[in-house]
Amino acid sequence: MASAGGSTVPVRARLVQAGEDTVRDASHKINEIGLACLDPRCAGGRPRLLRS
Repeated sequence: MASAGGSTVPVRARLVQAGEDTVRDASHKINEIGLACLDPRCAGGRPRLLRS
């Protein structure tokens, strides 16, 4: 929403207390994939191993 409102990357980074590179990466992903990229299941990496 801050991006749509015209806020700059440094302002958005301070708003969410993250680095500017992180905010830029998230913005690019949202533009590519949509809001589904914010779903924690899309985090990537190796699946968890469940041990009994």
